[in-house]
Amino acid sequence: MTELMDQGLDVEVMATDRSTSIQKIMREEFPNVQHQFDIWHTAKGFRKKMQSKGKKKANEIIHAWTRSVVNHMWFACATSMGDVNALKCRWKSITHHVCNVHEWTDENGEQHRCDHAPLTTQEQKKRMWMKKDSLAFQNLSSLVLDKRLLKDMDKMALFKHTGPLEVFHSALLKYLPKRQAFSFQGMRERCHLAILEHNENIIKRKQDTTKTGQPRFNQVYCKRSKQWVLKKVFTPHTTEFIDILIKKVMDRRRNPNIQFTMPTSSLALPQPSLPPNIAPVPKPPKEAAISSFQSRF
Repeated sequence: MTELMDQGLDVEVMATDRSTSIQKIMREEFPNVQHQFDIWHTAKGFRKKMQSKGKKKANEIIHAWTRSVVNHMWFACATSMGDVNALKCRWKSITHHVCNVHEWTDENGEQHRCDHAPLTTQEQKKRMWMKKDSLAFQNLSSLVLDKRLLKDMDKMALFKHTGPLEVFHSALLKYLPKRQAFSFQGMRERCHLAILEHNENIIKRKQDTTKTGQPRFNQVYCKRSKQWVLKKVFTPHTTEFIDILIKKVMDRRRNPNIQFTMPTSSLALPQPSLPPNIAPVPKPPKEAAISSFQSRF
């Protein structure tokens, strides 16, 4: 952060996980930067807590509500538009919704209702509603109304998440695989190539459409939730920056006004001495391995 700001970058918002040490650093060293929590990390942690509660026999209904409650957290943050009070009010409404109560009065006498459309009788029958005097509801309420979570929601109203950063890290592995060593110069230039590719596609790639103009989706089975989910299908990935880069390199090389004083042989990067494999022990003789081979069948 200090290096970026020293280079003249105006940082307005910083999104991290809910680490207390990072909160202290941001509060003391960067008081003028808005510190927000990554929604994905918060939702992931809340999902784990619900799944842990749902393992008990008396709380099996919590497991059935896990996906809906986590989705509600995303919805509450996405629709708060920076209003912390609206975020907290919308988030707490889940304690009424799970009991099939969609209109209620709060402690201040204000009327509230769920944001969804009225449920039909058939839709209400499909749901496993909770009872307010049940142990499962008390356990769920303790998670939803947790004081630390409600306090942390002060830093979730801007709806910041690190999804695009995770996409870049995935693309970075194409140029910088973790199982291979590079020199510092080679690592830096490969990182630059990954940045060029990421910037080209993060701007151009949109959701693909069918011949009739309808947005395209793909059905994918999620092993974690054990359900089929829809994922957007985007336009094809492009690497046009490579052609542009090669053309600029060739144009520069052919420019008679540019004199290259450094010999080409000196530009070769030293190759690191790498082992043929990642095994920590030497490979035994093949004949000895065959003689001691035993099949489990």
